[in-house]
Order: sequence, then structure tokens, then C-alpha cells
Amino acid sequence: MIRALLVIALAAPIAVIAAPLAAEEKVENPAKPAAEKKVCRKIGEAGSRMAKRFCLTPAEWEKFDANNNQGATTILNRSSDQVQH
Repeated sequence: MIRALLVIALAAPIAVIAAPLAAEEKVENPAKPAAEKKVCRKIGEAGSRMAKRFCLTPAEWEKFDANNNQGATTILNRSSDQVQH
């Protein structure tokens, strides 16, 4: 009987301390924002008859397109600089 009371007496302060910590954890974890929807495109690769499917977010596709356009412009400018008239 004394042992049971002793266990309860020691466990009560721990429960009081742990309860606010658990409540704080719930407040600190806000809901995750909705994932941005992905857009899929089929892109052909050199040396292959099959196009591969790539799925990216619209922001990632904008970066991808900008990088490809910049690369194409660089190649075209190099080839026009090398042609002598």
C-alpha cells in the first residue's frame, strides 16, 4: 500500500510536467501546405524511339524551359559567329 502511494506521489509531478510539453508540440507543428500539382510531359531523347515521361511542378518546368532556351541561344550564337561570309 505504501509502495503504491509512493509510486503515485512520484509519478504525479512527471505527468504535470509532461502534459504542457505535449500540448506545445501540437502547436509547433502547423499543418503541411498542400503539395503543388505536378505537370507531366513526354520528352524524346536522342538515340531512342521512346519518349520519357517527366513530371515536375510548374515552377520547375519554367526553370527547365528557361535553361533549355538559354542553351539553344548559346549554341546558335556560337555557330553564327564561326560562319565567315
